[in-house]
Amino acid sequence: MIGGGISGLSCASMLHWTGINVRVLDQGYRIGGRCTTRRTLEGEVIADLGAPCFDADVPVFIEQVKRWVDSGVCARWDGAGGAFVGVPTMDAIVDSMAQGIDVRSGCRVERVFRHDRSWVVEVERRDGARVTERCERIVLATHPRESDRLIGEHSNTLSLMLGSVETRCVWVLMMRINDPLEGLPAMVDVGDGSSESDEIIARIIRDDHKPGRSRETDSSTLVIHAREDWSAANRELDRVEAQRVLTQHTRSLLSSMLGHDLDDQRIGDVQVHRWGSAHPVEGLPQRCETDDDARIVVCGDAFGWKGLPLGVQSAWLSGRASAMALIETTG
Repeated sequence: MIGGGISGLSCASMLHWTGINVRVLDQGYRIGGRCTTRRTLEGEVIADLGAPCFDADVPVFIEQVKRWVDSGVCARWDGAGGAFVGVPTMDAIVDSMAQGIDVRSGCRVERVFRHDRSWVVEVERRDGARVTERCERIVLATHPRESDRLIGEHSNTLSLMLGSVETRCVWVLMMRINDPLEGLPAMVDVGDGSSESDEIIARIIRDDHKPGRSRETDSSTLVIHAREDWSAANRELDRVEAQRVLTQHTRSLLSSMLGHDLDDQRIGDVQVHRWGSAHPVEGLPQRCETDDDARIVVCGDAFGWKGLPLGVQSAWLSGRASAMALIETTG
C-alpha cells in the first residue's frame, strides 16, 4: 500500500481484517494525508492542517462514523453545522484505522518494478537508508500525479486515466492570535465566489473550537484556507512571501469582520503550508480502478465523484472499494 491517508488506510484496514497481509508505506512524517495534524518537534499540537471536518451521508460510511464516535476518536462539531471531526485531532481517526497494521511513515517510494511474478518496491527512508520491499500486489492511494509516476510504464490503461485528473494546489495558513476573537463563528466561508466574496481567502476555521480541543481564554488558533484560484496563480510563491501576504490579508479581514483593529502585536505563531495537489478539478466516476494483469489497484479521493463531493467520505469509500476488488480477485 503506497499512501497512508484515509483511502489507503480504509483499504489496508479492510484487508487486514480479512486476514490479508498488508504493509503501508507513507512518505510523510506521520500518516494521515490531508487528515493530518501539524505538531511541533516536541509533539505539541498546532492545528489540523488539511480537512477541517467531514460529512457522512452514505449508509456504509455512516456506520463507520458511528463506530469512530463510539470509540471516542470522532465527534460532531455543532459549530460546523453538525459535521464530524477527529477527537482530539483529525489524525486520531487515521491512527485508529492503522491499529494492528504494519505502517511505515517517512518512506518515499522511488520506483517499482516487476521481478518474476512479484513487485519490487524501492524505498528511501527518512534517515537516508535505501531498502527494497517485495509484494504480490500494489495499491496506490496517493495523488494521481505520484501514482502515475510510479506505475505509468507498467499500465497504459491506468496511466491514461491518472493523467486525465487535473489537480489544484491550496495554500494554508495556521496562526495563533492573542485575542479570544469574540463573535467570530467557528467556521466562516468568505470566498464562495459571489460578488461579495474575498479575493484571497476561502475559509477561516477556528481550530481551537473543535470538540476535544484545548481552548484558552485569551487566544485563538485559526486555520485559513486560501482560495483555489489565488493558490493556483501563486503556486510558485516563496513560502516566506506567501506567509506574509496571507497573514496581512487575514489580519485585515478579521479586523473588518470583528469591527476593531487586530494589530500586529496580537499575531502570535504563524506557519504556512502548500498542498501541492489538494483538490482534483474534476474527479473520476468509478470508486477505484484495477489492472488485474499488472496486479495494481488505484484509489483515492479523486475517485467516486458521481453524485458525491470531494472529501473524507469519498476517500474512505474509494479505499473500501479497492479492498473489495482485491479480496474478490484473491479469492
